[in-house]
Amino acid sequence: MGGEPADAHGVLTGDPRTDHRALDAWTVKRTGGLIDLMPLTLTEDTQMVPASALTLRTQG
Repeated sequence: MGGEPADAHGVLTGDPRTDHRALDAWTVKRTGGLIDLMPLTLTEDTQMVPASALTLRTQG
């Protein structure tokens, strides 16, 4: 691994519902709650989900 945080990598279970809940939780954590779900469809054949999250807060 490179310079990523230790919890930046996870393992899919093969159960799409369980994995989607985990990815949604990852999304909420990484975006400070600004995005609440991972917009993708998982199947039992899904082996990898490369993802990143970037948010920006501005003051007006």
